[in-house]
Amino acid sequence: FAARSKARTREAGLRLARTQAGGQQTTGGIRRNRGTVVEFRTIASTNREPKAQIDAGTFRADLYYRLNVVGIHLPPLRERPGDLPRLARHFVERFAHQQQRAVLGLSPEAMALVEAYDWPGNVRELENAIERGVAFTQGEHIGPGDLPPAVREHGHILEAGVAERWSLREMEE
Repeated sequence: FAARSKARTREAGLRLARTQAGGQQTTGGIRRNRGTVVEFRTIASTNREPKAQIDAGTFRADLYYRLNVVGIHLPPLRERPGDLPRLARHFVERFAHQQQRAVLGLSPEAMALVEAYDWPGNVRELENAIERGVAFTQGEHIGPGDLPPAVREHGHILEAGVAERWSLREMEE
């Protein structure tokens, strides 16, 4: 899995493109001219628009076309609010099992905060918030106080009717 492919060096991109093209890559060590046949599939993801990166010269066009066999666009979590309850339930079950805690889910108030929050960190941020909630809760349900401050504070602003959706910069000003 090649996450954040833009962070890879140009040389690494070239080696990956060559390997994918021929299924062969030289190995390190004294006998660098010895090739090793490899068989693999690559899954790559990015949080940037690849074609814009190609135009800017920061991503190799040949590598993009080799990697882009099946493209899947997954919108950010804030554009998929219907996924929140299912993902939250999944993470509660996973972390309750890992931490050996008898946590059954989120309270209605905590779920309202989860649904009101924009999740700029996407699924990883939600996952971390639920892991924290499972660790902090004293009962069978994660309450608002068990959630991270950013999620709680966003909810309080909404409750007060001060803002619908402000950026962090707007809130700080």
